[in-house]
Amino acid sequence: MATSSITIQQPADTQPLTQGGGDGSSSKGKSSGSGTIGTGSATTTTVTGTAASVNSKLKASLSCYSTPGGGQSGPPSGGPPSGGPPSGGSGGPGGNPPRAPGPPVPLPPAQGGQQPIARAADVKSMGGLLQIFTGDRLVADDFIEEVKGYLRLNQDVAGYNSPIKKVVLTLTLMKGPQIAGWTRDMGNWLDTLNPILDNIPDVWDQFLYEFSQQFQDSQ
Repeated sequence: MATSSITIQQPADTQPLTQGGGDGSSSKGKSSGSGTIGTGSATTTTVTGTAASVNSKLKASLSCYSTPGGGQSGPPSGGPPSGGPPSGGSGGPGGNPPRAPGPPVPLPPAQGGQQPIARAADVKSMGGLLQIFTGDRLVADDFIEEVKGYLRLNQDVAGYNSPIKKVVLTLTLMKGPQIAGWTRDMGNWLDTLNPILDNIPDVWDQFLYEFSQQFQDSQ
């Protein structure tokens, strides 16, 4: 079974955790379940709830699962089809050519400032059922864009703005033996996150990055 390369992007404002020996210590200090950083005998600083904590937990959960026959897929072999577009003729129907449309008429400026629309309360989820993704790279782009569109439509619904909930929703739409290992690893990663302190935008961003590396063409 092939393995995929997982790259964890480390934010510039956080200090990466450096793995040490078998006793669980590191060259910068000791690391706990929530992630700590220290120097020598200095007081350790908890980084739970930061991008560094989220990324380190993701790295620990992933088992570098790769779909059968996966890997980076490139453009199809061979050059463009022989020949070119049919040569256009110089003739056309008789008469004068159609008149080009004129510039659009600008709207008059609004009188005074416009008030933003307030968010409605107790909004129910909208939109139809999303397609199930089984690992087909040909539809990976369409699938993830459909998920993003569904989340935009329901951003007023309670819970839909939660980065962790976004990942959970997407994983429920991913089924099949080809991607079972990858979705299991993602679920294990979510189980290590603190539902309050680690519920930060980097969770969704990191999931999208891993999805693109596993299923989408990055070229």
